[in-house]
Amino acid sequence: MPAIDQQMRELLRTPGVRSVCLVDRGTGQTLTTAGEADRTADAVALLTAVTEGPLRHAGVVEDLVVTDRAHHLLFAPVHRTDLALRVRMDRRGSLALALRGLRTLA
Repeated sequence: MPAIDQQMRELLRTPGVRSVCLVDRGTGQTLTTAGEADRTADAVALLTAVTEGPLRHAGVVEDLVVTDRAHHLLFAPVHRTDLALRVRMDRRGSLALALRGLRTLA
């Protein structure tokens, strides 16, 4: 995983990005994290709800953005794997740049 670790660290340079995590969607286990320590159970639960819920017939889910009071949480399944990426960033950060970086990784 050295290549993806490097790409995750590069995504941390995006304004506002605090953490980037690679998660096994099957087990919910965090495989690697760049940046601040973070909980990732929400990544699996949210992606499963979207991909197996009402949007399951809409096609492939490219990414998902959830916003709370202080952060944007970005999620993306990694194509052709059972892995997912999760990015946590401050709301004042560059959401467009973070999504672009996330899509490059996924």
